[in-house]
Amino acid sequence: MTDFPRPKAIFFDLDDTLISSSGDRQAVWSETFQPHAHRMPGCAEGELVKALEAELRWFWADPVRHREGRLDMNRARARVLTAVLARFKIEDEGLVADLSETFRVNRERRTYLFDDAHHVLDTLKASGLQLCLITNGEAAVQRAKVSRFDLAHRFHHIQIEGEHPFGKPDPAAYAHALEKLGCTHGDAWIIGDNLEWEVAVPQKLGFAHSIWYDAFGRGLPKKTDVRPDRILTRLRDLLDAVPA
Repeated sequence: MTDFPRPKAIFFDLDDTLISSSGDRQAVWSETFQPHAHRMPGCAEGELVKALEAELRWFWADPVRHREGRLDMNRARARVLTAVLARFKIEDEGLVADLSETFRVNRERRTYLFDDAHHVLDTLKASGLQLCLITNGEAAVQRAKVSRFDLAHRFHHIQIEGEHPFGKPDPAAYAHALEKLGCTHGDAWIIGDNLEWEVAVPQKLGFAHSIWYDAFGRGLPKKTDVRPDRILTRLRDLLDAVPA
């Protein structure tokens, strides 16, 4: 049962909502450093990963760097790796490029579609709901994921930041998608893993229901003031949440 009326549309995020694209990032970086260890003498893998995590937290904390970085991940990754290696007195552009590519391959290999994603989307679409995929990031990278996981035909509208002059959390991104679907904010639900992009901002804009998807069961961060309308840890539970 739910106190929310049936929506006309549901917006879905992509990464870590329909597909797992981050997972255990530290494990991926450990896996990335190992084959290149001989090029970093005296650098302990654990110390490298620790330094990298600190640099990544700094880099992604700034909204401007975040947008620039997600629209050019190769450049962002190179910038972070260059800074990390500099801490260990290493300056090697070739090593930076090789580490970046190794990481990209390793993460892509670990990326997978969440259980029931296709079933949930197909069931909701068959019930008459308008479905929108709204994701940030580079156009080519995100389109490749849409193709790889057979998602294109499951949505009435797909909106990728790299194909537009705006992305989440810019209100224009949500407004454009709503216009394409012929809906208003009050007609739509949204689900995703980012507390700002899929909960805080949509709530301010007037979305009917903002759902935080906690795919890895980590729980709300202790310091956040954001309160989702609902928290899900399994995609299939969305089917029970939507009124018939």
